[in-house]
Amino acid sequence: MFECRACIRRAVRAIARDALDAQTIHRPLISAPRLAARRPRRRLATAAIPTQHDGDALGPLIESAISSHTPRHSARPKKEENALTPAEEKALRTEVLWLKDPMKLADHVHYTLRNNQRDKALNLCRIASKSQHCTVAWNHTIDWHVKQGRYTAAIDIFNEMKKRAQHPDSYTYMLLLRSFPQTRLDPGEQFPKHMCSKALNIYNSMNAENSTVQPSIMHTNAMLRVCGLAGDMDALWAVASQIPESGPRAADYITYSTLIGAIRHGATAQDGKGNIPARDYAQKMRKAVNEGRSIWQEVVTKWRGGEITIDEKLVLEMANLLLISRSMKDWDDVLSLVQQTTKIERLIPPVGSPERMTGHVPREAETAVVEDSDGWVDSVISSFKPVTGPTKDPENPRKSASMAWVQPGNKLLSVVLDACLKMRTPKAAQAYWDEFTSRQNVQPDLDNFHTMLRILNLNRSSKKAVEVVQQMHNSGVEARPITYRLGMSACQRDWKNTHIMENATALIDDMQQHLSYPDVKTLESYLALALQTRDSKKVVRAIDRMDPMVHLLRSRITYGTEGVYTSINAHIAEKESALRFIKTMIGTIDTLKNRSLVPEKDFAHWEARRSQLQGFVGRSANSVQDQRERWEKKHGEGESVGTSKKGPVRRVEPRKPWQESRPFRMGPHKWAEKQLRVFQERPMRGSDEGAG
Repeated sequence: MFECRACIRRAVRAIARDALDAQTIHRPLISAPRLAARRPRRRLATAAIPTQHDGDALGPLIESAISSHTPRHSARPKKEENALTPAEEKALRTEVLWLKDPMKLADHVHYTLRNNQRDKALNLCRIASKSQHCTVAWNHTIDWHVKQGRYTAAIDIFNEMKKRAQHPDSYTYMLLLRSFPQTRLDPGEQFPKHMCSKALNIYNSMNAENSTVQPSIMHTNAMLRVCGLAGDMDALWAVASQIPESGPRAADYITYSTLIGAIRHGATAQDGKGNIPARDYAQKMRKAVNEGRSIWQEVVTKWRGGEITIDEKLVLEMANLLLISRSMKDWDDVLSLVQQTTKIERLIPPVGSPERMTGHVPREAETAVVEDSDGWVDSVISSFKPVTGPTKDPENPRKSASMAWVQPGNKLLSVVLDACLKMRTPKAAQAYWDEFTSRQNVQPDLDNFHTMLRILNLNRSSKKAVEVVQQMHNSGVEARPITYRLGMSACQRDWKNTHIMENATALIDDMQQHLSYPDVKTLESYLALALQTRDSKKVVRAIDRMDPMVHLLRSRITYGTEGVYTSINAHIAEKESALRFIKTMIGTIDTLKNRSLVPEKDFAHWEARRSQLQGFVGRSANSVQDQRERWEKKHGEGESVGTSKKGPVRRVEPRKPWQESRPFRMGPHKWAEKQLRVFQERPMRGSDEGAG
């Protein structure tokens, strides 16, 4: 009825004044003199609402009526959070005015993003889109959000880019497909299913009839990787079925690596979840291996035909797929696969030959031959037979007669050692180790050395284990505590060797030389090995050899270690493990006396050593126990403790320049003395100025 605030005001005033006059207002008498005639106020329909009511008693009533009758949509919309002010928009338009070249605009947007000004870069793209084509600038913006892990924002910018008539190019789609996680998440986490759906929608939009960009094999590989990480095998095979047999969009070695890797991850995705019978699990693994074999036959055919090349990663994917099987034939095929692709001859007869002995290998759940849906049956001869040369092409007689073989590396050596470990063939493992390290010039890494130590542990080769550890130092590989645990485990399995304590002592000497602090578990295994020999002289020498370690561990318990612990829980656990080893020393001395491994005249000597150790344990155990109880009670509360996924973490201030010359000790009872010493040694401010 009323569209103007002034009209509503006049109507309400007329109604309200009559009601107010009838109740409270008395009209003045006509005969009463008017001392001052009120000048009528001028009210226009376009006048603004007054801020003050000028003594008008109807003001509040009129204002409430106006507010109740005024439509809500007439209110001014709220300002967006990242909306530009007129001054900012004018400044950006001035910048765009001098950036008419799309290449210069893209460089300026890239520079803006490097300065972490994402809003400004996006607004530059928006303003420039009205006057020029700036696809590269939009790509820089999408790429920046992808690298920051802002997947949803990157897709939103892509959609806005299309709405502003900026046509995406091939690189734009590649950025979007790579914006999704490209690595497998932690075992406890799952790949979001909606990400796979979004990626599939983007990929399918490229195949639309009105699409200006057709997908290349790079886009297909990126899409296959997302499907494999998400575990969506139906979408994976749907995308793979659209790959042509030949042409620029044909599959390459990356495509086959992605497919074989996705098969392996899909087969092992439910591993450990639920109670799956051993036979059903073996059949599931066998079916996955059969799918990989069928793909590998196609790979070899195209490789011999010169259509694709193969690399170490593709061979590793196929080898890892074979290793998930429960069949020894599949494990043995890893060696045939290496021979087929690297031209390294087999150093052990194949399974099934008269020369191959397999009776010592424990039999696991074997399954019958499994056929896939197409009726294909795996064949060892057809899948991994040696390749002599490329396929001859009658139409191209000048075709090269040589092939590009795979250059072996550390990872290929690792899978070969894993296959030998599963088949329990230590001699073959040693032969392949010599072949790779000597003839193929492969420098073993830490994982290779640890796998070799596990094989030597299986073969009870303590002396070779010591040689492998020494070879690590010669190769420049830093040994870890787990290195000496594996070596000592090989010594424990070789306990019947008359020279076993010499080999074990050599490991202890090497550990003392290359580790800052000894590994407690290795020391405990060393004492257990000495007792296992039941030789009094070896036990006594082992206890005497542990004396320097005991002094070092006592210092660790009392004063802490050099450097700073990142976790209070780890700091306390180190002290507890050191106390546990000292108790093991006490138990070893008791065993020495109880078994009468030493003469009675030496009992007093051993009793004195035992009392010394027992006294230290009694004094330190209560302190360590109190620290453990305080930590469990506080659970990270307090100024000096923070929280993390691994537990409370001590917040340590960075060391000052005058603290760099001395090691940082964590002994709590030395803290006050250290602070006092630092304060006394620290120069006073202005002392130099005063001296001058």
